[in-house]
Amino acid sequence: MGMLIFHVTTTDPAGAAYNLVQSVNQNTKHRARLLTTVPNAYGHPTDIAEIPDYGDEVEELLLSADVIHFHKINEDFEIAFNSKRPRRWRVKDFLTVNGKKKRVVYHVHGHPYERANVQENGELYKERNAVVLCSTPDLQEMYSPYCNARFFPNCVPVFDSKYLPRETDKMAQDVNGEKRWIVSHTVSDRNLKNCDMIEKAVNYVARTQPVNLMTIENTPFKMAMVWKRIAHVVFDHMQGYYGLSSLEGMAMGKPVIAGLNDHTIKSIMEFFDIGDIMPWQRPRDQSGLNDCLMDLIANPELRRVMGARGREFMEGVWNEKFIGGKLGELYESL
Repeated sequence: MGMLIFHVTTTDPAGAAYNLVQSVNQNTKHRARLLTTVPNAYGHPTDIAEIPDYGDEVEELLLSADVIHFHKINEDFEIAFNSKRPRRWRVKDFLTVNGKKKRVVYHVHGHPYERANVQENGELYKERNAVVLCSTPDLQEMYSPYCNARFFPNCVPVFDSKYLPRETDKMAQDVNGEKRWIVSHTVSDRNLKNCDMIEKAVNYVARTQPVNLMTIENTPFKMAMVWKRIAHVVFDHMQGYYGLSSLEGMAMGKPVIAGLNDHTIKSIMEFFDIGDIMPWQRPRDQSGLNDCLMDLIANPELRRVMGARGREFMEGVWNEKFIGGKLGELYESL
């Protein structure tokens, strides 16, 4: 008999919670649902948001769930319902029902508040003897001194048609009718995404190669996915870890650039129980980024090989079946 897991978030961080819920539902005996209390500004997929039976269903899920999985919030959060019968519920009022205590998981995704208040949040989690999942190794490293934090990566649905590789690697035509290679860069926070570094690198390569930088910013999810599929190279950032942009790019068969540090590489190898077979291009400074991008743009065969290697990695290692299974095991261990 499987468990019922109820995920609760304000806005879904880049669709990560939805992908985790789907990975559990499709690959384990457990059943997971997701409540997004604030509509996703960029149209990421959702489960329960604004539907006629929103209130009744959420109440039943709070009552029946075996596990409450929080993203970006905790049990002090109030859920308000705008209906003919306005109601306000505190999640913590449902953590014990009929004498049965629910298991609780907290998930840190790197929201600015989560980065700015590490010690405060971590000490609160420790006080509650909580299990804390961190979506990237840098967050696990930040939170570990204060609480029981562990690295648990996000996933993307690699066999969903949106994530399948394109059938062509031809140059794209720009607004002036000129054909160029495209480097995509998804920007959520300009301070964390090294915009200046990739702009310098593209300008360096553009001296000898037909290449454009496509910055994806404040763009609805569906359109962002279309634009990413057009790109020939995906740049994530140089912060030492990676983002969902990396996973999406590799699933699409693109070579992906991210300046992974040693801690991130070690954490990934340990979680997936693999050697260093990770297909990221990993420059560590501006000069390295310039050279890396030049190699990928000037050598179409290298670009295709590294893109295919990334797709193979996502199918065989970093797939939703594996992630869902690991998440199911975690719930069972609580």
